[in-house]
Amino acid sequence: MKYDYNKAKKIIEDNKNAEQISLGMLEDLGWTTDVIWNKKEGFLVNLDNPNLEISGIDGSNWATPVAIIEGKWGKKKIIECYK
Repeated sequence: MKYDYNKAKKIIEDNKNAEQISLGMLEDLGWTTDVIWNKKEGFLVNLDNPNLEISGIDGSNWATPVAIIEGKWGKKKIIECYK
């Protein structure tokens, strides 16, 4: 499964009240997660870049690409984000 960067843009648009949004592989978040957007700076990566990799990868044969939405007080919501 490959990251769906168009879906990631939609998730960001729908969650502008979040503190930050990251992408990563659900089964290995500690090693594969990068912040792609935050409330203070906006987009930190160009999601239109066709060669974009998150933590050095653009997908996985065994792990699930997800978006991690982080709100205030440490609350997190995880949404599958692949094609």
